[in-house]
Order: sequence, then structure tokens, then C-alpha cells
Amino acid sequence: MSDKALSPTKSDAIIIVGAGIFGLSTAIHLAQRGYRNVNIFDRQPYEKTLYSYTQGCDAASADINKIIRSAYGSQKIYQDLGLEAIKSWNSWTEELLHDGAAVPPGMTTSDNIWINNGDLACTDEKTLPPFQRATIETKEKGLASHMQPFAKELLGVLDTSGGITLADKACRFALHKAKRLGV
Repeated sequence: MSDKALSPTKSDAIIIVGAGIFGLSTAIHLAQRGYRNVNIFDRQPYEKTLYSYTQGCDAASADINKIIRSAYGSQKIYQDLGLEAIKSWNSWTEELLHDGAAVPPGMTTSDNIWINNGDLACTDEKTLPPFQRATIETKEKGLASHMQPFAKELLGVLDTSGGITLADKACRFALHKAKRLGV
């Protein structure tokens, strides 16, 4: 017997436990790569509760919103992952807006999955903290600005690529997308 693990075939059963955004995105990526027997299991009836925390959904993904950013100080790999995620959120939003079949139950083509409203970090210190300085150095474009709210001089970094994901809607869209892909 070989010590090497066998890679699954495209028809082998693959079970994913958890229908949060990690489980859903894993299922979507597997289905897009041709795996035909992907199944997701979760204790929550998300088709009924629509990922609403007010309906008892307690997964980390079942929330009103999640912050999306690409500012990660000197950690360029996280910056790159953030930018990749933003590209995917934009793609899903376009899919929702322009593909009637992509609209999950309880949503319309006018719903947003993510809002690109930026992320602003400020301090009342004389210099930016190391994390924000590293963010400016790591990003090709960083915007440091002086602001004077409440007569205080502040220094800050504005990450215009960031925003918020409407988490419950994003999960509903991902669940619908996974089902359309045969999961």
C-alpha cells in the first residue's frame, strides 16, 4: 500500500461540513473545476432562515456585514488576497445585477452583495502607527490626509479599495450559485 494520498476523481463524493462562506466558496470552486458530487451539510436550514442572525443563524458568516479591505501593513500576501476577494465580490455583484437566474429567492437584481465605501484609519498621534505606515509603503497608492474634525489634527490612511460585504446576502447568493452549479 502506498503512503501517498489519492486525489479524488471528478465523480468521487466530496462532503463539506458547514454552509458558511468558506464551505460555500469551497463547493463553488470545486464545482467550477468539474467535481460533480459535492455536498454541503449544515445544521441550519439556510434556505428558510436566509442566513439571518435574527432567525437564529449563529455562524460567523451569518451577520449583517463584514469589512473587506486590502490594507494589511507590510503583509503583501494579505493585500493580494484582499484585492483578489474584492475582484470576486465585484464579479458576483455584476452576476446578480445582470443574470436573472443568479438571483436567489428573497433577493432582487437591485440588491448589493458588497459596497465599496472604503476604509479610513485615523489617529490623533503626531505620526501614523507602524501598521498604517507599512500599508502606505506596501501599497502602490496610499493616501495620507490631514483632517480637522472637532479641532483635532489627525493623520490617516484612506483605503478606497475596501468596503463592506453584506454577509447574509453574500451567503444567500453563494448558496444559490452553488446549487446552480449542481452542489
